[in-house]
Amino acid sequence: MCAMLRVAVLSDLHYTQVKDQCLPQAASAGGLDPMEELIKRFQPENPSADILVCPGDITDRANPVAFAAGWRQLNRLGTALGVKRSLAATGNHEVQSRLKGDPVAPGNAEHAIDPVECLVNTPGYPTDFPLPHQKWVYWGRGYEILCDETSVVVIVNSCHYHVTLQDNEFERGRISDAALENLQQDLKKLATDRPFRLLVVHHPPLPHEETGLDLGRTPMHNGPALMKALRATGLDWLVIHGHKHHHRLVRADGEVFQPFVFGAASFGAMLRGDMARRTRNQFYIITLETTKDALDADCLSGSIQALHWSNSGWEETTDISWGLPNGCGFTSQTVDLSALAVGMRNLLQTLDGQFLEWPEVVTQLPQLRFLMPEQVIALKGMMRRASINFLDGDNLFPSQLSMSAS
Repeated sequence: MCAMLRVAVLSDLHYTQVKDQCLPQAASAGGLDPMEELIKRFQPENPSADILVCPGDITDRANPVAFAAGWRQLNRLGTALGVKRSLAATGNHEVQSRLKGDPVAPGNAEHAIDPVECLVNTPGYPTDFPLPHQKWVYWGRGYEILCDETSVVVIVNSCHYHVTLQDNEFERGRISDAALENLQQDLKKLATDRPFRLLVVHHPPLPHEETGLDLGRTPMHNGPALMKALRATGLDWLVIHGHKHHHRLVRADGEVFQPFVFGAASFGAMLRGDMARRTRNQFYIITLETTKDALDADCLSGSIQALHWSNSGWEETTDISWGLPNGCGFTSQTVDLSALAVGMRNLLQTLDGQFLEWPEVVTQLPQLRFLMPEQVIALKGMMRRASINFLDGDNLFPSQLSMSAS
């Protein structure tokens, strides 16, 4: 491992006003506050992450009081995690692109005149840029770039055009042709010399669909072109988005240098119906690391700690119906699933009939830390072919492994 970066992710907090306080929507009916309970898990003197990322929808329906409260709480979490920087991409609920009623009626007029005024005037939002003018660049062209010695982070405002208040613009999201052209030039200058490259955006840049769930099908304008621009750098990228309230971890289309696309489930929305049966509110810490290829270029890998809210506390996600399972990951290195299955079989054959716990296997075969959910499912099929017994229940990952009696 050559370098490491820990990225904490929470999206779609949906803070709302409840009487005299502001809470994530999921706690608005009573019970524990998931944010307060999460903050209690971490101690600033023992940093757990380097960057805190929120891909939008801190508030619900552009409530300025709830937005201010949510932004304060997000920064409190950043302090507890010990991060060096907190940042957010603007979500449609920050801008209120679904305004109801007459736009000149009392209470609506301010949104119609300047729907982003509250955001622009919030100190440190969407992040504490190193240079004062960078905030205005973000609001003016729809993206801005943060750079340090090891990372480049592109923050895209996919709600840049939501100030039009046009019907359904909230669902689409976009990056303009002009902004995309400028971004392509910026990436050529900034991305090459840093091992970690991230792009944060609220709307999914690629279609995000799930069988049995109505997630909407309106694509982000220029989303595929944005992914193509990242591929054209010839470097590995991680794209982090929110909006759908449903998790996913995939690679974009293409033959080489396809960006990794991580869609975060909602941290604080009230989940109902089919969605509530397919996921829960989640929080993540992604540990990124690099290795060098034969030409001394950085190859990106990531392992994901995934927690879900159980209404009584935060727990590691194991059941696949609770969200993205804890222990998933991704890597740009070639993954030979059959070789991993053979490696497990070789380990088990040395134990004379004893079983191994999954964490023990991962210690011996560390590439298992970097498997996407579909890869884990395929691996379990190969394990069966290799005569490996395992217990998994409703979990993605096996719990215990042993050799089949022959």
